[in-house]
Amino acid sequence: MHQTAVGVAERFTQPQASSPQSDVPIRSPLWFKAIPPERIGLNGEYDYYGLAKRVRCHLREQAGPRIIQKLKVCQRGRVVLLSGVLFSAEDLHDLTRLILSVPGVDAVETHMLRVREQALMSA
Repeated sequence: MHQTAVGVAERFTQPQASSPQSDVPIRSPLWFKAIPPERIGLNGEYDYYGLAKRVRCHLREQAGPRIIQKLKVCQRGRVVLLSGVLFSAEDLHDLTRLILSVPGVDAVETHMLRVREQALMSA
């Protein structure tokens, strides 16, 4: 059984209202109806950097602003990237656990992350 390209395309699209300029119905792909988890913003809207923003907000609420003060949070798809300065190795372990609890996060990577012990900070 041979399917034409039009037949395949019809399975993946849903007809919508006609365009005001023409009588041709406008079709949109069905897979664009839901926002990917990594693109959901703070208020449920589409945001390209939504995951990183939700992670920063979650860390600020759970860990406090002092711990994440010198920490940069980015994203690459569903992977959260950390860089900057932390005060202890325990903070890194706790932050990783908190980050992985955010919906949409698959992994945590560190890049150029330095750990400064509290004793060094007071000197």
